[in-house]
Amino acid sequence: MASGRKDGKKTAGPGLSTASVSYAYRVLHKALKQAVEWQLLPRNPADHVKAPREKAKPVAPLTAEQVTRLLDALRGTYVYLPALLAVHTGMRLGEILGLHIVGPHASDLILEGTLAINLEATLEEIDTTIHAHPTLGEAIVEAALAAQGRALHVPAK
Repeated sequence: MASGRKDGKKTAGPGLSTASVSYAYRVLHKALKQAVEWQLLPRNPADHVKAPREKAKPVAPLTAEQVTRLLDALRGTYVYLPALLAVHTGMRLGEILGLHIVGPHASDLILEGTLAINLEATLEEIDTTIHAHPTLGEAIVEAALAAQGRALHVPAK
């Protein structure tokens, strides 16, 4: 807990991973750049800030035998196809799962899902995020709670 995270992941500061800080930097830099283009700011103050660098993680690819054993163990489960896709393409979890939101207010929800995927948020991290009420974004939190069997507004089956 010294790092500020319950899940034990390494952090760049109290409670934030390097990936989270880097993503927040990119979003803020792009937003400030747009403000300059709209002439709301004379210059982008983020231009003079060094972007945080993520350290390259060592990769230990699975051997052919390990891949075979993994896929055999997962065959017939709901994770078999995503695992098959991962081992044959090298795609990351967020790329495999993707995000599909369709409907009249999809644009109100897409940000929630995109942030969760990019930050690799856990269900617990999603459900402890503060959301305005009443908003459509609360549906993401409700889904995270439901996946944990703790839904607030969906009757238990």
